[in-house]
Amino acid sequence: MHKDYLNNNLIKRLMENYDVVKQPFAEELYMLYKDFSNKRNKTNKQYLKLVDEAKKIINKANLILQEKSPFNKDIDSLNEILKDKLPNYAGGSGRYRFAKLLTAENVDGIIVVSSMYENTATILKILREKYKEEINIPVLDLYFDSNINKNNEELIETFTTYL
Repeated sequence: MHKDYLNNNLIKRLMENYDVVKQPFAEELYMLYKDFSNKRNKTNKQYLKLVDEAKKIINKANLILQEKSPFNKDIDSLNEILKDKLPNYAGGSGRYRFAKLLTAENVDGIIVVSSMYENTATILKILREKYKEEINIPVLDLYFDSNINKNNEELIETFTTYL
């Protein structure tokens, strides 16, 4: 989960001058439960019922928020796009994070925020290079650790200037 203090409030400050859309945690959980409910070709009816309810709620939010919605218009497209690209990965919400990169729309750029030595971020960067033709939006990788440095601020400034 995103905590502003973990990145020295850089994203929070970015929101003062730009429309920043964060990946919705509800959508991430939807994808996680959808994956779990169909695990190993065994349908888990208990979870499928909850997943269907969540989908209805997310669809209502999409209707209300329209073009400002952080949710994918077709939430099941997140799973569909990954069938041949990342079918079984479960770490660090990697499937969700990669699907959002591949299905991003109505944004000028994407800032991927990760901790310095996160394995999932490394894997996703490799996959992003492999499928770069399918990602039509500029992407900036920001890595944070416990140290405060000006490098990330300069990267954000340069990235937003060229969007």
